[in-house]
Amino acid sequence: MNASRIGATATLLNDGRVLIAGGISRGAAVASAEIFSPYTGLFTPTGSMLSPRAYQTATLLPDGRVLMVGGTGTHAAEIYNPTTGKFGKTATMKDNVKYQAAVGLLDGRVFIAGGISSVGYTARAEYYNPSSGKFVRARGMAAAREHPVAALLPDGRVLVAGGDNGDSGKHPVVLSSAEIYNPNTSRFTKTGSMNYGRSHFAAVTLQSGLVLVMGGINPSAYAGILATAELFDPSTGHWTPTGSMNIGRSDFTATLLPDGRVLVAGGGDNTTELYDPATGQFTMGPLMIAPRVSQTTTLLADNRLLMAGGNVFGDNGAEFYNP
Repeated sequence: MNASRIGATATLLNDGRVLIAGGISRGAAVASAEIFSPYTGLFTPTGSMLSPRAYQTATLLPDGRVLMVGGTGTHAAEIYNPTTGKFGKTATMKDNVKYQAAVGLLDGRVFIAGGISSVGYTARAEYYNPSSGKFVRARGMAAAREHPVAALLPDGRVLVAGGDNGDSGKHPVVLSSAEIYNPNTSRFTKTGSMNYGRSHFAAVTLQSGLVLVMGGINPSAYAGILATAELFDPSTGHWTPTGSMNIGRSDFTATLLPDGRVLVAGGGDNTTELYDPATGQFTMGPLMIAPRVSQTTTLLADNRLLMAGGNVFGDNGAEFYNP
């Protein structure tokens, strides 16, 4: 890449290219962005964001533009237009948040929940309507959550789970609770709790409709990092343990492959694992070229995975995984 990045976002555009924006570079959040072309294998600078951001969220809108929110403690949101290669202003968020969860809904709106704001950990939620270009407040969650996960369910509802919401004096207060947001009613309802409290973890909606969550930070775990995994069944609201990862991980990526398996990568080293829903087990995968944490992983149109940034040595390298 043209810059080293940790905590950046990567968004697959409708034309098959990848927008990579923001992140921490040389110790500070940056506004720069670049485009990766899978046809040339090159990264090309594009227009910069209006604000430096790291650990923000980026969501592809139905018209092919990309909404960037949060990450810097600012209410400002902005939209990238791949036709012009520029970022532009849009409406202001209701809350200035970072470390929030965001997911695109089936109706094209973008749902945003939790995070930490200027007044502390928040249970608030809102959504962005690309038709009106405005943010609208949604009903809040039962619990304030920083670093939760949000997973779109097959029926259009959203599972929000885990995260942390404070400090007990020595360790973060890590949550096992989960809630479901219904876009039709704009309300949250409680659902079953995970078997383990988790923060800085990953979630993937499997082809079966079950949601796989794995890893994360939990002070009670060995070295404070979990290797355990579990499955959420939206039809029952119950969580069931499944096979554990071979290595505890936090701030890693988990990506659904076209064959239904899940590739887990990084979290501080160069190892990967593959989860097979048919067996419920993780097996070690090939080693990445570089150790990575808080990198981006993007499934390309040709089914390769692009891993960029997050290199613990601070360089700007990228690599492919070919399933």
